[in-house]
Amino acid sequence: MTNGFSLQDALEVLEDDKNSTCITMIRERLERGELFSTIFRTVIPPGISAYFDGFSLFLPFLDSLQIALELYRKEKKERQILVKGLLYPFGLLIATGGGVFLFSAMIMPAMLGMMRQFEADTAGYERLLSVLQGMFTIFLLLAFAAGCAAFYVYREKKAAMLYDRISSRFPDSFVSAAGSQQFCRFYLECIRHGVPTQRALRILSSLTKKPVVSFIAASLDRQLSQGTDMQKAFQSSRTESRLKRMFRIAVYSSDSEKMLEGYLAMAAVRNEKRIRRFTRILQLVCYGMIAVILVSIYQILLMPVSVIQTL
Repeated sequence: MTNGFSLQDALEVLEDDKNSTCITMIRERLERGELFSTIFRTVIPPGISAYFDGFSLFLPFLDSLQIALELYRKEKKERQILVKGLLYPFGLLIATGGGVFLFSAMIMPAMLGMMRQFEADTAGYERLLSVLQGMFTIFLLLAFAAGCAAFYVYREKKAAMLYDRISSRFPDSFVSAAGSQQFCRFYLECIRHGVPTQRALRILSSLTKKPVVSFIAASLDRQLSQGTDMQKAFQSSRTESRLKRMFRIAVYSSDSEKMLEGYLAMAAVRNEKRIRRFTRILQLVCYGMIAVILVSIYQILLMPVSVIQTL
């Protein structure tokens, strides 16, 4: 449609065996006089509707769709990078936790029972067993707490409140950086489509399916409505200091779009470094636990030899 195709021509070009039922339904509803923008909301995939619904209330249909598709692609790509980067360390952590559980619950007690028959001193190994069982219990409790917290935030829609509390106490934390990057990405798409600043903030404030973006935009819009200039409003916002510095420069730049793109590019590099650092830490923890288990098994297996030598 951006290349001059009419709606009917676009539907004709796009129709194939997979979507023929959907397009036939769209044609029938169009013939009954329904607006295409209304019909489109009923067939759009849920992932894209989270972006499209809010923008379509303020912007033309094509602009809303273009922004929604661009944001959807970029966030999907970021999620894939994040999952790919964290899949191995978390898989290793789960496998190590399962190994610790099997070793502390089944293997080590049996081996210590066998050693007691040789009247060997097993006090140190029993303390190690208690430590391993305690570590596994703590791991389960942390996983359970994280799951409950995520479920509560998702169900009660408390993401904005949680972000506000964390970013107020830890303004440059990972949570604050993630929220700032998400807001910058949405705001940048508005700039690219020529949406004025205050109108862009009101559009972003309406995105209830993106609570953090909506929270930051609403706080900025509220301050602007009270007469605060954009730069001061942004400096007092719940965003990370890097974005505040970049925005302060962008206000006086002839191409603020390039400045915000530069911030997102630097943020992507920084996220990759954080993922690598987090991966190394988890690897060290897991390899350390595996080393403790292997050394313990080796020493327990050598205990009968040392007992025989003392006889």
